[in-house]
Amino acid sequence: MMKATGMWELPPEYHTENYYRADFADSLKMGQYRLEVIDIQGHTHERYYDFNGIVDLPLISAATVTSSLEHGDLLFTWPVPDLSHLDPVPETSMRAIVNAYLQDGNVVEYYIRIPTDLGMLRLPAWFLEYLVMLQTERLEVTLQLRSNDNNNRSYSNPIAPASFYIDALFVQNRVYEDGRDLNRLHFVAKDAFGRLMPLDAVINVDSPMTLLDGAGQALTLTDKRIVWWNAAFGRFDGTVLTLPDAFHEESFFFADITETLSPGTHRLSVTGLDAQEQSASYHFSGHVPLPIITADTFFINFDVLGNLNWQWPVPDLSGLNPVPDTSVRAMVQVFAGEAYVGEYYIKVPTNVGHLSLPAERLTGGNRLGFTLQLRTNDNNNRTYSKFMSVPVADADTDGIENVLDDQPNQASIQFSDGTTGGTIVDRADQILAVTDAAQPAAGVHLIATGGLLPATVETCSGAGVFTLDANDGVVVTCSSVHAQVTGGQVDIILTADNGTVTAVSLDSGSGVSFEPESGSVTAPESNPDPIIVVVDGVEVPVEPGTSVIVDDVTMGCTADCNGDGNVDGRDIRCKSREFRKAFKSWVTTCWNSGEACGDVNYDGRVTFRDRIQKYLEIMGAVKNWIRECWRPARRAS
Repeated sequence: MMKATGMWELPPEYHTENYYRADFADSLKMGQYRLEVIDIQGHTHERYYDFNGIVDLPLISAATVTSSLEHGDLLFTWPVPDLSHLDPVPETSMRAIVNAYLQDGNVVEYYIRIPTDLGMLRLPAWFLEYLVMLQTERLEVTLQLRSNDNNNRSYSNPIAPASFYIDALFVQNRVYEDGRDLNRLHFVAKDAFGRLMPLDAVINVDSPMTLLDGAGQALTLTDKRIVWWNAAFGRFDGTVLTLPDAFHEESFFFADITETLSPGTHRLSVTGLDAQEQSASYHFSGHVPLPIITADTFFINFDVLGNLNWQWPVPDLSGLNPVPDTSVRAMVQVFAGEAYVGEYYIKVPTNVGHLSLPAERLTGGNRLGFTLQLRTNDNNNRTYSKFMSVPVADADTDGIENVLDDQPNQASIQFSDGTTGGTIVDRADQILAVTDAAQPAAGVHLIATGGLLPATVETCSGAGVFTLDANDGVVVTCSSVHAQVTGGQVDIILTADNGTVTAVSLDSGSGVSFEPESGSVTAPESNPDPIIVVVDGVEVPVEPGTSVIVDDVTMGCTADCNGDGNVDGRDIRCKSREFRKAFKSWVTTCWNSGEACGDVNYDGRVTFRDRIQKYLEIMGAVKNWIRECWRPARRAS
């Protein structure tokens, strides 16, 4: 036996102990008793105990004990024992003995001291969670009434919790944008540990059920249903989103109430499949005419990374007197075709008026459904918008927007809008977003977010190769090559039809146009500063609104990194992998371990500055290889 004891603050820790017990047939008489024990070593031990006489303590019958689940706590109640017939009335107290039967066969006993006149035991939610962690299969409670001199005790029979409890009980008015005005009953089932139970395991829609209003009148329940859903409950305060990692499946019961709801405490009684009746109460405080946030006021869009932005007008409650405490539930359903995948059910303060969901939360489907619910915080009243459905921007989550994706339902690397197309050569440490530009004629928008190593994207049949670090962005349009940098600094390799290779690095706000046939490089008039183009190591400044023609420069160099007989963008990917492997090897052997070889800047310390400098050195080596080997070989091929 393992035992824990406590008064009110119940400790979860238990200790193992042994004790000796024996029954004897003789009647007990008042007086002093002596116990003599000889141990296994032959030593004699004596103890004395005063017995003050038998007291006829009443029994607490298990049949009089009821249990309920309240705010996650398991509550047992019983009639306070009547000691008035005893003369003199003894000083007494109670012990609740909670037996937790574990899966491994052990039993943990918790002894909880309770004043005699309290008549209740509350097992808090945190303690029930602890019992679940111990892998408890079932609970039993035995009630012990004892005289405080511990001479007399009476015991109830073991009391088992109910097979299920009614929880999340609501009696509420719901008004819908489509014109429906319903009064509804809602509840779920939980076990003694506060865990959700599948409703169809304990009741069905035909189970005996009675809902009484505050005056004790039975209300008519129609359209009874047990509904299953995959839900993720979260909160958004306008800045921070809190959500669980995944959807979880649960079931709930609802029914429509025919009669008009009147203020008062409503009581629901349900008979389960095991013929046990469970009851719970809910207070309806009255009808509040909340406004409806209509679906035609929604503004829903996806940013270039596929993150969801949903906005709606803040509802005007100034016409209500008094103004009720309210909040919004933003419901985002995910569908794969017509199949329901799951639902985000997110609490938002009424005055926020928007919700942001990251792209990774929108995977697993190709369509989203949107509904807004405004509710009073006592959950007595709700209003619902109409349902709105929109496609997910990137069904296969490969970073390529569906309208550009050659294989929209299968992760791929190629994209095209019919004029502008390309291939993701290497994602490296970046998360790439390839989306249709804001103006369709503008082409394709490339954006990278991620780590240290840059991504490589080949466009316009190889005429433009873009290297993107974290937070870099560029809009690309083909036929010729037009590039406009929208974020960061983007390195571009431009290859003419005659093989001449030009390198250019553009800051945010700058652009370049390149004609592969003629080798013409143009800086748009809108550029804030001149751009520098590099041809075989020669730097050429190009002023805004002017052009240069790059010369054909031939140098012999073997640049076929992957050995396929061709010098193309795939060799850049191959060489980048070699350099990336060298960088990662340095990180593992030098930087992570703090060895001297990790001190690249020779300041006597191995810090993140060394990692950045090493990365810059590696990138410089990649660019040197491109300039001295790959570019000349590409021109000559």
